[in-house]
Amino acid sequence: MKQVKSLRTSAGKIAFILQVGYFRSSQRFFGNGFYKSDIAFVTGRLDLPIPNSLEIPKQTLARHRTIIAEFYGFRTLTKNDKEQLIAGIADLVKHFHCPAEVFRHTIKKLNSRKFVLPGYDFLATMISREIFQRKLSLSRIIKKITLIRAKTTLGFSP
Repeated sequence: MKQVKSLRTSAGKIAFILQVGYFRSSQRFFGNGFYKSDIAFVTGRLDLPIPNSLEIPKQTLARHRTIIAEFYGFRTLTKNDKEQLIAGIADLVKHFHCPAEVFRHTIKKLNSRKFVLPGYDFLATMISREIFQRKLSLSRIIKKITLIRAKTTLGFSP
């Protein structure tokens, strides 16, 4: 509430509290679209008038998100963290056949290390890419074995 009181505008206060609530429930941030019922709830609790629109500049939302994440002991993924995440996904793809299992294990790993969860599209793209790479690798192995067997069958040694 100290942070909320330091904010200048009613819209900023409302958006900040909504972001806190959404983050506490999901460990991730969403766009700047808030549900009208959530806005009404927060304005009622703060005894503020319901705004016609709640449009907050992206820089303000980003600043709020940093404050909220740090307060709860979370951090966002750096470039190095993303590289490690991709390597971890590649390892999971080797052990699990179902993309949903890879997704669940990735989310668990991110939560256990207190990272703000990236969006679904980012994770789905990384998992799909690693599954594709794994299929290519296995396909090369099969082609190589098939070629060796064909040569052996025809009397050639590898």
